Amino acid sequence: MSYIDNCDWSTCTLCGECLMRCPVMEMDKDEAKSEIGCLLKGARAPCIQ
Repeated sequence: MSYIDNCDWSTCTLCGECLMRCPVMEMDKDEAKSEIGCLLKGARAPCIQ
C-alpha cells in the first residue's frame, strides 16, 4: 500500500500537513500549502535534491 492510497483527496483542505510531515520533502508550512495546491491542480511534483 502506498501513501496515496491512504489519502482521501476529495476532502483535502490544502493545509499542507501531509507535505510538512513527509520525511523526504521537509517543507515548511507556507511551501507545503503552496505545493499541495499545485499538485492537486495537476502540476508536476517538485524536484527532490
